[in-house]
Amino acid sequence: MHKSMITACALLALCGCGHVPIATIWTLSTLDATRIDPAAVRVGIRYPHVLSPRRGGAKLTLTTVAADGGAPQKVAYVLDVEKDGPAAMALRIHERRGDVLTVFKLSPEDVARVRQQQSEHRKAAAAGRRGAGNLEASVDACRTEPLPSGPLPASTYLMLEPAQGFLPVVVDVDLRRELGEAALDANLPPC
Repeated sequence: MHKSMITACALLALCGCGHVPIATIWTLSTLDATRIDPAAVRVGIRYPHVLSPRRGGAKLTLTTVAADGGAPQKVAYVLDVEKDGPAAMALRIHERRGDVLTVFKLSPEDVARVRQQQSEHRKAAAAGRRGAGNLEASVDACRTEPLPSGPLPASTYLMLEPAQGFLPVVVDVDLRRELGEAALDANLPPC
């Protein structure tokens, strides 16, 4: 994953990378994922008040492919909610009436697992075996009350370094348009 393109796609139920701002793509494509402190990584979401993240539904998935083109290795980490702290405060600049903000982070155990993965990739790169990688954040949601008519805007943000703040990954993507009216019930079931 050394200096390779990292794609961060996050949305409440699903996301296409076509909505990622160019500045975010540039920032992600120029960083060294093996040097990111996983303890600092945060995923922030803004969503309509009628939705709620499902228990255990927030995930950070790391996919790596070895330089020899072997089968991709995918590891999913369930994220914990961070109720208070600097990241939650930093996300408040994206507050909007009628919406909810939630910040997620890796558990201490998963931070250690990610650091081990990073170490393995640095060793492989030092041996001349550079691979590629993908970082995906996703949050499954449910509805706490009937969905209102009209747009259901959702936004996701990614923090890789506290000093950098949150990068907008997708902003105000209409879940109703993205999922389609028929798929809303399946993708956003009652809580």
